[in-house]
Amino acid sequence: MSRALPLEDRFTRAEEKPSGAPRLALSIAEACEALGCSWDFWSEHVAPDVRIVRRGRRKLVPVVELEAWLDREAERPLGTGKAAPVTAKTPANAGVRASRAPAGRCA
Repeated sequence: MSRALPLEDRFTRAEEKPSGAPRLALSIAEACEALGCSWDFWSEHVAPDVRIVRRGRRKLVPVVELEAWLDREAERPLGTGKAAPVTAKTPANAGVRASRAPAGRCA
């Protein structure tokens, strides 16, 4: 009869296993890490808009869903309906509004 590995060993061995295949899906924790967000942010802002795969207690987020969410949620420049192209020349503060409204306009 085989015994289940302790949780720590399962994660360690899974991470050590080399694989040439690209990841098609991530766990929720891995998706949060990939996006650089917390579990709370995920639950409130991302999860409602992303489809997941459920099998038993396991929840997997397809990588293409994360990419599609990022594409949909990318900021658009003011006054256009198209997303700004991402280039090396795009300034770091692109899309950030000035703190003061121009003269003659209400903020």
